[in-house]
Amino acid sequence: MKIHDWALIFLGIFITYFLVIFISVKTTQAENIKDIRYSDYLTTATEDAISSVHTNGTELFFATKENKTKASNVFYDTLSHCLEQVIRGESYVQDMVPFIIYVDWNGFYVQYRDFTSSNELATITTPINTWNSSFDNGNYLVRYSLNEDVEVLDRTTGNTYKGNRFDVYNKANTVELYYLTQDTFYEERDYVVLQKIEDAINYYCNNYNYTNPMGYTYEVTLPRTKGTDEGRFIDQPCIISFLQGEWFGLTGTDANIYAFSGAEVTTPVMYGVTDNAGEKLYHTKKCSMYSYIVDTGTIKECAEMGAYPCPDCVR
Repeated sequence: MKIHDWALIFLGIFITYFLVIFISVKTTQAENIKDIRYSDYLTTATEDAISSVHTNGTELFFATKENKTKASNVFYDTLSHCLEQVIRGESYVQDMVPFIIYVDWNGFYVQYRDFTSSNELATITTPINTWNSSFDNGNYLVRYSLNEDVEVLDRTTGNTYKGNRFDVYNKANTVELYYLTQDTFYEERDYVVLQKIEDAINYYCNNYNYTNPMGYTYEVTLPRTKGTDEGRFIDQPCIISFLQGEWFGLTGTDANIYAFSGAEVTTPVMYGVTDNAGEKLYHTKKCSMYSYIVDTGTIKECAEMGAYPCPDCVR
């Protein structure tokens, strides 16, 4: 074989290798751009959905079917317009979303898609998932909420106590529930809340993601640190969702486009201000001192009045 023949062979190998690298880089760049866009689309959809829900004077956002349906319709409508898939229809966009989680004060609901007996995808919403843990060798079962309300079942007596954690401790009148009055209460509650939501995210994302192009497995971990978007999920009701994009690219350079996002309620929490001989404190509605308030406002507004947080009810 002549030298120029070898040169042509090496040139062909080089061009092929260069093209593979070039396509891989371009695919990665396109993947990153689409991931960012999908995240923006999903965030917009969750924010619109949570903003559409009103409690009509109650504290719960998603207890009624009407509110969940309204949030769902707004979510998919916004997402369809963002993805420019209005013509294909809402069902097409629904199939790209493995789940929508509606987190309320007292638990959360999961909306997902599954096949019916006629082999058609339908939308299903679970009953409420609550945040429970047991302690004292299983003698007590505690149901948490996003605020300081708890429900405690004493399995030895069958008695159930509901209300603010301090009130429950006083009603039960047992030293085993003393931890309800301590700061460690928040650590246990936050762990239970985050862990159960995290488990639901991974379960529905990996078992009901029917548009997952290459059978990818996801593992979502919610941050345990305050100050991040996900960390704020335990503070307010919110909507969490996942968007699975379409696969594109050559074999070996495939790009998996997806997004994970959430949005919490923006309704400000109101506190009541008491004034005891010039000593102003602000309290939650569950505090025993709330019946003596002289004014109300957000934390910022209370601070501007010269009020300090109540050491018994404000975290």
